[in-house]
Amino acid sequence: MREAIQDLKLSPIGRAVLFFKQNALFFVVLLTAIALRVITLGGKGLWLDEAYSVHLARQGFGDLIRQLSLESTPPLYYLCLHFWMDLFGSGEAAVRALSLLFSLGTLAVLYAIGRRFFSRPVAVAAAALAAFSPLQVYYGQETRMYSLLAFLAACLLYFTVRIAAVSTDAPAGPGSPRRAAIGMGITGLLMLYTHTVALWFVAACFIAALYFARDRKARVPVLLSMSGTILAFLPWALVLIQQVARQATVLQWFVPFWESKPVWRHAIDSLSSFSFGPFPPYLSLKSPGDFLIMGAVLLAAILVWGLVAGRRSPAVKACGLIGLLAFGVPLVYSRLFQPIYIPGRTDQYLQPIFLLLAAAGIMALSGQRLIRTGIVLLFCALSIWTLIPYYGNFEKDSSRAYMEEVRDIAAAGDTLIATGYTVATSEYYALKWKIPVALFTYPLALASHPGFFNAAEEAGRPNDLARDANTLAAKLTDATARGNKGILLATPHEINEILRRALEYDFRLDDVPGRQNRHEALVGTPVRVLSVRKRAPNPPRP
Repeated sequence: MREAIQDLKLSPIGRAVLFFKQNALFFVVLLTAIALRVITLGGKGLWLDEAYSVHLARQGFGDLIRQLSLESTPPLYYLCLHFWMDLFGSGEAAVRALSLLFSLGTLAVLYAIGRRFFSRPVAVAAAALAAFSPLQVYYGQETRMYSLLAFLAACLLYFTVRIAAVSTDAPAGPGSPRRAAIGMGITGLLMLYTHTVALWFVAACFIAALYFARDRKARVPVLLSMSGTILAFLPWALVLIQQVARQATVLQWFVPFWESKPVWRHAIDSLSSFSFGPFPPYLSLKSPGDFLIMGAVLLAAILVWGLVAGRRSPAVKACGLIGLLAFGVPLVYSRLFQPIYIPGRTDQYLQPIFLLLAAAGIMALSGQRLIRTGIVLLFCALSIWTLIPYYGNFEKDSSRAYMEEVRDIAAAGDTLIATGYTVATSEYYALKWKIPVALFTYPLALASHPGFFNAAEEAGRPNDLARDANTLAAKLTDATARGNKGILLATPHEINEILRRALEYDFRLDDVPGRQNRHEALVGTPVRVLSVRKRAPNPPRP
């Protein structure tokens, strides 16, 4: 009380100086987090999913909703990116900076939760673990919604823990449950409009809030907030129904990964990615091996100890209940129905909880402060060890490299045909570098959803594929009649044979001399840059 009275007597500048002094360690962690995320921010080319995000963000609202009906995510992130690009442009660093901002926001909210409901050491440790977390760094540098998802999850966790503290008169508890409930409703709704998988986390938070809201004064605002969230999400329900119907198509790429392991192995993958790594195998940045087991076991041990040591704390109880529900239920759903839980990706809404509980577990260890600090530093050092190959990998995949080849050989009026997974990136770099080509896709329908591609589904409509191939052959005939050429980004999908046969009758398909065959590391698809030129007419018979 005496400190609070003294603070009130300070000038605004004095209060600011005192605030920075009291939170000096956090600002050191924050500056370190910025440095880790700025490295290579604009140095790597956009890969498929990032270019697709830019494609969607460029759409008007109506077109965005129509295209998202073919996808699996809601519109909030793309709307944010749309206005962000209006202010800062569409360069690699610019479009990734939005995710960097959300990632830093996650650190700030974790620190706030730790300070208010745990302790200052827990707050600093949680922020440090998040600052160095390989996946936090990765998604803080990716033009996708996962950084926003983690930030909103941390915000929703704050308000949920606030409800638990208010209802039990714990430290930092006294206050109005109404404001916390309103905060839950707003952040929960924003999460639902960020990613469909957020449903599990939002539901778990409301269940936990109702469980801890033991009296009517606290329970009624939570129920009203939950009702408002449901009503406000209903406008998206019709689009969501269409998305669910196409979920198998959109996530077709993930099915082999899911089916290759039992559920408990996917759980271990998540625990490992929440610690110091490694990256999930489909990011192709580090092989798991024993490092995965070490990260998962160490984090699990610290989590269990944190839960045991803080079993009387409403904040620990709330985090434990939310984590159990939002971790276990989607895994079971994915096992019984459809795989939607992607370790190291869609589970990012869980990472703030696990990092906070890990920090609480470390600080609950008995012994010298030096030992606890050493454990945090060990996590940070192992995270850096995981990040070194990531920083050393100068391209996420070869998308920018093969588009540089296109730029080198393209002339005004040429025709560029993108196939397979090359559509979104070819569109992005053709616009960014103002490559003077007419861009077409094969199949033609890929132009409306360039971010995903199901070759098996496309192969089921051979007549449409043949018609598309003939249409593109006609486009190339018109271009070559004007003295121009075609450029084909060829991928080894079986359906592309239909296009090749349609073109080879009148055109020559040649690898560009001196160029390399590229390989998309993240998607795993080789790409050949082919020059398409009109065949010389056969000489007349004597």
